[in-house]
Amino acid sequence: MKKENKSKPGLIKNLLFMGIVFGFIAVFLECVGRIVLAFYPESYFITKFEATNRFQSDYTYGWDWRPGFKASDDKFGRVTSFSVSEQGFKDRDFSLQKPANTIRIACVGDSITEGVGVANADTYPKLLEKYLNSMGSQKKFEVINAGVSDYSLPQEYFYIKHKIVNFHPDIVILGYYLNDGRNFARPKNFYGGGVLKFLLERSAFVKWLNLYVTKVAIKVQYKQWEKGRERWMEVYRDANWKNDTQALKNLMQAADRDWGSAWIASGQTITRAYIQDLHSLARARNFKLVVLCFPLTVQLYAQKPGDIDLYYPQKFMQGLCKEYKIPYLDLVGSLKKHQNEKIYYDHCHFAERGMEIVAEDIQNFLIANHLI
Repeated sequence: MKKENKSKPGLIKNLLFMGIVFGFIAVFLECVGRIVLAFYPESYFITKFEATNRFQSDYTYGWDWRPGFKASDDKFGRVTSFSVSEQGFKDRDFSLQKPANTIRIACVGDSITEGVGVANADTYPKLLEKYLNSMGSQKKFEVINAGVSDYSLPQEYFYIKHKIVNFHPDIVILGYYLNDGRNFARPKNFYGGGVLKFLLERSAFVKWLNLYVTKVAIKVQYKQWEKGRERWMEVYRDANWKNDTQALKNLMQAADRDWGSAWIASGQTITRAYIQDLHSLARARNFKLVVLCFPLTVQLYAQKPGDIDLYYPQKFMQGLCKEYKIPYLDLVGSLKKHQNEKIYYDHCHFAERGMEIVAEDIQNFLIANHLI
């Protein structure tokens, strides 16, 4: 019994000592975190865009436009100037509070919506804004170009949830492309709840750790995606796929890390999950969600698909939208009517004429479905 009594003061001393040591370590790590963030604020993410300086790290989306950036794109054998607003859009700035008597639309998507190689005013979101305001309606229309290169569906979901909703859109048009069913590595909330959550959410060290883990996770993921992503381009340039069924199959197999993923189960699983999340978000934040599906040139110009269901991705997305009662616009039919015109610059990015057709189709769709 005496030994037990003597051991209690020793145990208390040990626990106290350990508490002091852990406290010292916590304070030290917090100081390290604050110093690191003071010198390197959220600059840990590295992508292929880093050299261009047009994009910056973002913990939530991976990357976003660098506010105020201006440059000229040397793409598709032509030079085009563009600019980024202070709010980080390839567009002008918008008030957070929506003006009275105004319908605000946000077009969210990847480089097709962004308008790679096209001036700000010639992108389909800005043409849509122009067309809507020329109708003579008593209401004014604002359309935000919220496209960012290489975004996937998960990033577009986070972008809408954490950025776009702050602008109180009436309608969000999701521009879905066939390679959007890619996952996006982003650390989940491991804070738990209560006092621990309160402390960890305010910790500079934890913030730095999250940023670093995000950087590594995205970098690894992006490298894996980039590895072999464009091996289909050589097959595409041969153009045999236009009239040869086997060449078309070879092309689609080579594109399994890019747009070919839309025919693969893993891409469909991610697509379903985030369409469901977007549907729930639209209901919670009181905006109308519209899904717009962009075809690639292969779907328009392949003459002998054989037993290949060229439009399976569109049918799959249409089925999802029908299930969740989301208005769905498929551009295949409309673009096929103009396939002899210069509507594309490459396999998926629209030339100015293509942008005009897309904007006209969206305008007609919004009117026909009584969304405006």
